[in-house]
Amino acid sequence: MTIDSSEIPHEQAEVGPKPPRGKPIGDKLITGGAKIGVKGVIGAARLTKNVLSPPTRLVGRNIWGAKWGLTAAAGSIGLGYGAVHPAETRNYTKNLVTNPVSVLRPAVPAAKDALLDAVDTAISKLRDPSLEINKNSGENDLDLKATANLYWPGATEADRQKIETNVSVMHAYYVGTKDQPPLLPPETYSILKSKIGLIEKSCIKTPWLVNPVVGLAIAESRGGVDGNLENMTESGALGPFMMTEGFIRDHGYEPTGDKNDPGLSWEITVPIVVKELKERTEHFGGNLGLAVWSWHRGVQAVDDDLIQLAQQRGWSTDVSVAQLVRDNNVTEFDLEEDSVIQEELKLRTQNSTVIFVLRNAAGALVWVHVHQLEEKIKLDEQQRLATKAIELPQQEHDKAA
Repeated sequence: MTIDSSEIPHEQAEVGPKPPRGKPIGDKLITGGAKIGVKGVIGAARLTKNVLSPPTRLVGRNIWGAKWGLTAAAGSIGLGYGAVHPAETRNYTKNLVTNPVSVLRPAVPAAKDALLDAVDTAISKLRDPSLEINKNSGENDLDLKATANLYWPGATEADRQKIETNVSVMHAYYVGTKDQPPLLPPETYSILKSKIGLIEKSCIKTPWLVNPVVGLAIAESRGGVDGNLENMTESGALGPFMMTEGFIRDHGYEPTGDKNDPGLSWEITVPIVVKELKERTEHFGGNLGLAVWSWHRGVQAVDDDLIQLAQQRGWSTDVSVAQLVRDNNVTEFDLEEDSVIQEELKLRTQNSTVIFVLRNAAGALVWVHVHQLEEKIKLDEQQRLATKAIELPQQEHDKAA
């Protein structure tokens, strides 16, 4: 099954320059041109190199690209101002030649402030992944391959290419493209970021992976955005993981159908999800895709499908389900190709088809990129603060001199 093989365009983030602080603005702009005009040429070259970098390197180069782009812009503005005001430029140049220290010293902090402002702007934009994740994700990378391997460990090379294409397209729907708004609103990221600590603790207590848990929340309720009482289904499913009344009861909780319903609680549902995904993945021979598929189809239904498939293909059924899956590298794609299962799936919702697993994997990939962006932001902020800590004493030393 192929959702859509069309290429999904992605853009690099753009950061607009701010004028230097302080007055008179003419002196500051001319100083900017004189001081960093040469660097502007270098900066333009570096910015071009950053724009042409592979997608996997765009995140790392984004902020530095903004810095050098601003350097180029400042140099151009300064030189342009000088051309429009020749008389002022002649006087400034004369002072610069006769007393360069007194002329340049006041302008350097202003130019430096402008560069730091550009870095701050880039960081503040990147702090909200909903604004920048779609510009920096780069689906065709190692993260996509790792996610495909996680959910479909037994897939053939041909299936793997199809899987990566479909996950990439689904991921693009989630984060948006140049021509299409994202399915995930900013609230998705804010909710998940507030709950990620809880998920991580549960995955430590019951050793398991964080990303598939986040992927399930995104696939079921857009990370909790749609898991409220207003969206409760006929079977009573609600909450971030859309747990039904029967499922909640099986885990020792009594549904109430109101704001106190245990299905709405992340504190209650996250440990259940972690435990279920871990046990189901083990049951299906390490195949996370089958485990996720069983979230709506049910474990017994997927077991029955596997037995039916084994009988049709002449595989041994005198083994455990886990062994059957491992020995034959079975995926849910194999099951969905069976004609009897196809007829059954036509009567069920999309959540019972392979598309549901693709949505989970794409959601996990979204969170992988969010985590990478946040780690990059932290590193860049640390580097910026360290640089500023070194530069400020030097500025004070220059003033004293």
